[in-house]
Amino acid sequence: MITKVDPWRIEDDGSEILETSASERIVWFLAALWSSWRLSKLEDIVSAETATQLSATLLIFTCLAFIATIFSFRAKNKSKIDVSSSYSSDDEDGEINIERASETPTRRRRTFDAKSSLGKSEPDVNVSKVRDVRVGRSRLFGKSRASFRSGADDGAICGILLTPLVASSKLISTAINDDQNKNIQNDLAYYQTIFELVLLLGIISIMHIHASYLMRPFRKLSLKYGVLLSTLFISSCLTILLVRFTPLLMHLKTLPLGYVLMYVVMFQLNLYLCATALKRSFTFGEMCIISQAGTLLGMSAVTMMMGKFMSHPLPIYLVGSGKLSPVKVLCHAVILGILLIGLFTYPILWHSRSLAQRRYWKSLSTGGTQQSSLRRRKIIAALLIYFITALTIVCLISPLCTALLGENAFLWTIKYVFMSPSRISLCLFWAISVAVTVVIWVLVLDVHDTPQSPHVGSQPSTVKQLTSSLNKKRKLFHALAVIMFVPGMLYEPAFLQLAFSVALAAFIYLEYLRFFAVWPYGKNIHMFLTEFIDSRDLGPVILSHVYLLLGCAESVWLEGSNVLASLSGILTLGFGDAMASLVGKRFGRIHWFRSHKTIEGTMAFVLSVLFGSGLILYTTAPLSVGFDMSWWFWYTFVVLMTGLMEAFSTQNDNLVVPLFMFALIESGY
Repeated sequence: MITKVDPWRIEDDGSEILETSASERIVWFLAALWSSWRLSKLEDIVSAETATQLSATLLIFTCLAFIATIFSFRAKNKSKIDVSSSYSSDDEDGEINIERASETPTRRRRTFDAKSSLGKSEPDVNVSKVRDVRVGRSRLFGKSRASFRSGADDGAICGILLTPLVASSKLISTAINDDQNKNIQNDLAYYQTIFELVLLLGIISIMHIHASYLMRPFRKLSLKYGVLLSTLFISSCLTILLVRFTPLLMHLKTLPLGYVLMYVVMFQLNLYLCATALKRSFTFGEMCIISQAGTLLGMSAVTMMMGKFMSHPLPIYLVGSGKLSPVKVLCHAVILGILLIGLFTYPILWHSRSLAQRRYWKSLSTGGTQQSSLRRRKIIAALLIYFITALTIVCLISPLCTALLGENAFLWTIKYVFMSPSRISLCLFWAISVAVTVVIWVLVLDVHDTPQSPHVGSQPSTVKQLTSSLNKKRKLFHALAVIMFVPGMLYEPAFLQLAFSVALAAFIYLEYLRFFAVWPYGKNIHMFLTEFIDSRDLGPVILSHVYLLLGCAESVWLEGSNVLASLSGILTLGFGDAMASLVGKRFGRIHWFRSHKTIEGTMAFVLSVLFGSGLILYTTAPLSVGFDMSWWFWYTFVVLMTGLMEAFSTQNDNLVVPLFMFALIESGY
């Protein structure tokens, strides 16, 4: 809907923010400054020279990120009239045509409403073209603004700084809390390597901000993948220069150059996938975070296999002693395995989608024979997908896990789950919680049919419309996350890690079935998930449920030094985000400067997280041991900083806020 808005704030109707707010930049700078100071205090554990170098490296990188993102911003607002740029065309001048944007039925109603609203409030304004002001130069591989998620700023500073802050916090917590560990030097070297790697990937992200924009005019003159190959070549040269000829990345300098370049290429391929196949699903910052996480996951898996099967000159702190954690192996196998299944079945998945997109009325006009043939082809494609899935699991993933573990992966998993009464009880508790949630859903939410807007199609139809608001529906699952995951984190954290991995793999596979309309479940899954989508799900995939699971799982997978660090995701999303949204929408009156978030919602976020933390700690003794009054003062400051980040950032809360809080807690006080 087009309204007259302040061009520097984001509204619920989809209007855009031009640039990352100064308030958010201040929060990021304070967090980076704190982490840099904490790194400088490690001189009693590591050498003074190493501590100073780590601190200076993070500080220099932070300044570079701020300078690069500020000077990359070049978008100019030509009008105070704005629309959600998810409906824009790929016009290079940044302008969109409303008539062209209304070609598809899903866009027609919003475009009609936009014209009507504009005609009432601004009768003298030409509505044929309005300015698309999503991002400045933060683009990838010469892609247009339509490749990015609308309703947010580019998120470049978030995507560049978040993972280095998390890596530095793990380095700090390892140095402080594992001083009695005999292998502390190997652990410190491992986390320092991870820290240097994410810094390198951040520098490449900065390079993308500028280089991709400069290369975009030459995109039509190059081959289809010319920009991608050119960017890979430039980043590889930059990597060689930084690793071999600068003193900033000392641990990466000891690794084989091909090993480092492999992850640089992997990172950019992940970025290319997000910008091309998953366009409009992420902002630039979210693309960087997801791509870096995928790169680190791939690095861990490759390192495990190289240490097990190859005599490769990798340092001992990377490959370990040779004894692999079975839970860690299975977590990697489940997540990476489901991605491999998507790669292997990709041609058939697209064929299934093309069959589902055949016009139904054409098959009716040619008789029942063609209709039955089309259905038969859908069934055959679906059976092939399920067969390849089973074949990949049985013939590739399972044998590889068996070789890494030294025993059958299926038998180990069965013994691991069913030989422990606590794990069986936890599974039963999860099943009961889901069942009760379904009952509440059916009994509380009143579902009825209402005529659809006549602007969508020529014939009126009926759609399901829930009387409960979308916000309340979504927060129901936030409450379910608290009920299900807190007991698992307190009593079976390793099992919860495995359960999160299995659940994430299941969500990804269900998204395969939904998006590619795989018979017979694809349509039903699509109808169910579309009940929960909002402005952040305008891309080809629906990510709301995946982000919620990832937000709760991130801190559990990272294994915090204390229980509140590991519960960061569950506390921020289950308590903080849910209460901030409900209180802010119901009682919020005072807005933060240039933000649609309210001060009342932020206060609810802080108080609810503190309440939830105290409730968990002091009702599950002896977890409260060691959390004295000075620690609680520090923790209150951490929660306040996290609440401000939640208020000022326009990136996806479920992805960014838990990691931000985890990094601050792990940095210590």
